[in-house]
Amino acid sequence: MMMRLRRLRALMLKEWREILRDRLAIAMAVSGPALLMVIFAYGVSLDTERVPVAIVIENPTPEARDLAGAFHNARYFHSVFYQDRHVAEHALSIGAVSGVIVLAGDFARFVFREGGAPVQVLVDGVDSRTARIVAIYTDGAVANWLLQRVQARLGDSIPGVQMESRIWFNPEAVSRDFMAPGIIALLMTVTGALLAALIVAREWERGTMEALMATPALAGDLIVSKLVSYVALSLIGMAVTLAFTVWVMEVPLRGSPLILAGAAALFMVTVLSLGFVISSATRNQVRAGRLTLTAGYLPTIMLSGLLFDLRNAPEPIQWISHLVAARYFIAILHTLFLVGNVWAVILPNLAGMAIIALVLLAGVVRLSRKRLG
Repeated sequence: MMMRLRRLRALMLKEWREILRDRLAIAMAVSGPALLMVIFAYGVSLDTERVPVAIVIENPTPEARDLAGAFHNARYFHSVFYQDRHVAEHALSIGAVSGVIVLAGDFARFVFREGGAPVQVLVDGVDSRTARIVAIYTDGAVANWLLQRVQARLGDSIPGVQMESRIWFNPEAVSRDFMAPGIIALLMTVTGALLAALIVAREWERGTMEALMATPALAGDLIVSKLVSYVALSLIGMAVTLAFTVWVMEVPLRGSPLILAGAAALFMVTVLSLGFVISSATRNQVRAGRLTLTAGYLPTIMLSGLLFDLRNAPEPIQWISHLVAARYFIAILHTLFLVGNVWAVILPNLAGMAIIALVLLAGVVRLSRKRLG
């Protein structure tokens, strides 16, 4: 037992010496995620504000100008006024605006009569998400304007219902606070798996791995030494990324940092194990790099809940998504950042990651034993 512990300590020392000599590995694990976080954090946003819309007032009556002012002052719209409907429609067709709001010439005459005055809204449906948002924002602006006009006419004599909405966990409804934790998982998946795949594949190409396997060290010792060393290195990179997220981007961390550290360590074991499996199977840096990006990046984007709500996906896709470790880690990150220590969410997702990690580690051991034979 003591001899095996000495071998393990020697292997870890060897791994750390290689890491310290490999500036590329340090850059990939530490500075790379932080730099990519800056790009993703300020370049990717799901918030829809300042949508360009054209407003056509065919007859500039006080009522029409008042409603147009409600659109112009809304923070969701960047309005441009046109006098000709056809010019506004041309701007919509070439993509200069995302919507056209037309106030007809008889708007003021019918606005307070039975049946009301129609407001025409033309929306560019190429981007269906923006089209729906423009339509919803327009309905809301018109409804608020009508309510204010009716109250100004009748005062408090009309009964009404006042609705108060309260947003839990992300009160300002900022997409950055939702996206940032998921981007952390995406970056650590790509950099961690790619780092492990390239490093181990390089050792296979150079013959270093065969030389290590010719020593009394067991395959399990080699795997453990590499896992511990590169998990520690990856956690340093994740700590830098988390610090940037909390202190620079000001995304709140409401959960326990210790729980986050434990979940991150388990996730990195899973990610690095994926890289080890790919590198042991390919034994080539180019093939390992390509396969790692395919097996790590694309599933994390499409099947983890980072950009899309998986509850809206077809049921077979939902089942496949359970094979993606980032799905579980992103759920934990969203909970710890935005909600807190909700064990009903944390524990099942930890269990899911642990199962995937065990399966991948078993694959690494099997491939290593096969190479020895």
